[in-house]
Amino acid sequence: MFFKNNDEIISHLLEAISKIDKTKVQVILQEGAIKKIDLNIHTNRFVTPLHWAVLKCRVDTQQDMLEIIGLLYHAGIDLNKPSNDSKQYYPLHTAARRGLPLVLDWLLEYGADPLAKDAANKIPINYVVTALNAKIASKNALNIEQDYIDRLTKINNRLNDYQINTSCFIL
Repeated sequence: MFFKNNDEIISHLLEAISKIDKTKVQVILQEGAIKKIDLNIHTNRFVTPLHWAVLKCRVDTQQDMLEIIGLLYHAGIDLNKPSNDSKQYYPLHTAARRGLPLVLDWLLEYGADPLAKDAANKIPINYVVTALNAKIASKNALNIEQDYIDRLTKINNRLNDYQINTSCFIL
């Protein structure tokens, strides 16, 4: 693929991410590395490619999207860069808001900041609690698997433990 400029590379990368085309993402990232493209740049959609991957992920596509997120991570993407819109969501906030337990777990495992605050001064656990309550409330209506609720509960507990363990250091 030979792209003319950085914008074209990023545009094709976002398209490949949207289609969950792992092979195309890998090829684009390789060309981006050769051309020294900054993957942490905000797109015209106010997000980085990582944020775009989280936004395009669904509960049923988490495994495939995690492979793409892993490719982005190994290409040097910043896990802790917020969107540059009025909300200032971090990828971890977005994964929490969208109720994506596998993505949440991965982001936490690889270093996303569980105490990062968005423009509303909320940390990801605030959104996990909201997503968890919504999923539990709609469980019978939507026949959501118990495993999904268990994963969100586990993430909620993990974030809560992190918050409690670090609060003793705040003076």
